[in-house]
Amino acid sequence: MLQKMLMFAKFLVLVLPALLTLFLVLRAIFDANVSDYRYAFALLVIFALSLLVAPPREPDRAGRRKRWGRLLVILLPVLALIPATFVVLVFGKMDMAAFVFHLVFGMDGTPMANFIPYGFTVLVYWLVFLASLFRAQYWLERVPLSTSAIALMLLAVNPVVWDLVTHSLADTYRDRPSFVSEFKHPELKKDAHTPNLVIIYLEGLERSYGSLPPALAEAYAPLEALALEGVSLTGVDQLHGTAWSLAGTVASRCGVPVLPNGLISARDYGDVKQIAPNLTCLDDILHAKGYDVSYISTTRIIGNKMGFYGFDNYFTTHGTHQIYDLGNIEYEMSADVAKSFANDWGLRDAHAFAKAEKLITAALDAKRPFAVTVATMDTHGPVALMSESCTGGIYKFKSPNIIDAVHCTARLTGAFVETVRKLTEGTDTRIVILSDHLAHHNNLYHLLEKGPRRNTAILLGGPETPSFLAGRKRPA
Repeated sequence: MLQKMLMFAKFLVLVLPALLTLFLVLRAIFDANVSDYRYAFALLVIFALSLLVAPPREPDRAGRRKRWGRLLVILLPVLALIPATFVVLVFGKMDMAAFVFHLVFGMDGTPMANFIPYGFTVLVYWLVFLASLFRAQYWLERVPLSTSAIALMLLAVNPVVWDLVTHSLADTYRDRPSFVSEFKHPELKKDAHTPNLVIIYLEGLERSYGSLPPALAEAYAPLEALALEGVSLTGVDQLHGTAWSLAGTVASRCGVPVLPNGLISARDYGDVKQIAPNLTCLDDILHAKGYDVSYISTTRIIGNKMGFYGFDNYFTTHGTHQIYDLGNIEYEMSADVAKSFANDWGLRDAHAFAKAEKLITAALDAKRPFAVTVATMDTHGPVALMSESCTGGIYKFKSPNIIDAVHCTARLTGAFVETVRKLTEGTDTRIVILSDHLAHHNNLYHLLEKGPRRNTAILLGGPETPSFLAGRKRPA
């Protein structure tokens, strides 16, 4: 009896690292409760301690070959889970639409050094998992079909496989709701008024930051103040197919999400030459109305129609021919300043706002209606990035706390809005402030998840406040 208990204890010690790996991965996939490199190091320590316990007798050569064969069966679904695990640890959840889109359009320009710790964590998790199961083979090989059961379980929890199966079943057995019948192409009116337009996309800077505990919510205060001066839409949720930057941009400008039909459509996506080719989007309308249309990004988006997240593809095929990104804005800066940001997402948000001010001034001088779009990046995460004016020095622009980036970008946005108002005084200029999507995973993600997640959507300027908002108190 004692010997059986000792053997069972040995089995638990040997298999414990694998069970811990599975727990960490499953809670990340299904509960958005992610882990990082610290968990990986802790798991390595636990696995190292388990090495002090030797498994029962070594099998002969034929037995070892069988063990390697059984491990190979488990390895295949593990390999399929590695990309999903990486995406979940970085972004907090698996979004199949985003996964397929970036699989096809690429992620050129992404500062991969920021994601090395997550790659390390994923590799440690699954290497420990496989090594632990291999060392516990003495017991597992005595349970019929145990290897097949583990492999099937890993396939079942893979969000990619899950998405494929659920979409296939949904397409086969039920009609999914669609808004296609409600969608209407916009009608262009020749005599319509042409107000100037400034659109600001705040990278993942959702309205929910304003609902954090007071000490943190204060960072969102500049945007909250702007919301009180115009129309603030407080219930803007996030549809499937709008959870990454280009998708949020397309949804807000074209009125539709970006929806690949599962992973199988990746092969069809490869034939895509134009994003939203049959839609009349805001940019098409502005171009047709004679606007001076420009788009500003601090990261690199020009030069590859099937890369750089698809931005080059969308904007150049929908009437926006003045695109400014890292590649051309950095030439307007001193070499040392541009070089200091070269290994990150790109330039800081202050540089985008400064470029926008120049474009607005030039458009006003030309006396043409203009539409300037500014896309920020510093609040992307997982780390916070900040402009020099927020830190006092260009070489101190990183922080592990995303609230530092929220505070900086919100303040810069408020200052930019005031500058635009002064520059355009006496003109009809509308300002729109939007979060392009909800925040990706960062150190405050667990707090954001506690309440309803909502996007920022603020409209400034233009007609009088709609009648349904007339009773709202204005700031003194």
